[in-house]
Amino acid sequence: AVEDTGEGMPSEVSARIFEPFYTTKATGSGLGLTIAQQILREHRGEIQVDSRVGSGTTFYLRLPAAEEEAR
Repeated sequence: AVEDTGEGMPSEVSARIFEPFYTTKATGSGLGLTIAQQILREHRGEIQVDSRVGSGTTFYLRLPAAEEEAR
């Protein structure tokens, strides 16, 4: 988990943060979280967000345990 103690996001923002080109910032492409989500999916993982206005945001990154290779 990666968390901050910033201002958090309202639910209408957090519901869209993984959409390509969605951003609330004046600059940037809005692709960072979309790319991160795709990388995790390609490794059979996932990313989830929990954000509360006034309390901060936590991103949960989950990846499967590595499988041992047969010899």
